[in-house]
Amino acid sequence: MATVLQMNTKLALEGIFDQIMGEDETIRQKGLEYVCGTLMDMKQKLFDAHPENEEFLFLLIKKVLLQYLCMTVRVYIHLQGISWLSVYS
Repeated sequence: MATVLQMNTKLALEGIFDQIMGEDETIRQKGLEYVCGTLMDMKQKLFDAHPENEEFLFLLIKKVLLQYLCMTVRVYIHLQGISWLSVYS
């Protein structure tokens, strides 16, 4: 994976984050561990020398955070029994 990251960082990051945003909890956990560990160990090669890769990484992180924020809000609304109609009334 390290070789792929060095050859095409953006494409490799997209693949990793697609796995993180997937349904399989085990794969998501492994993806997060990879990002937090191995990927950060390669920070100097991948991001310090190429700021556009770092910016792309931040965009992917924001995307994941937004997905889980929206999911959390939906679950909260469902658990509270709040109707969308009552929210806008």
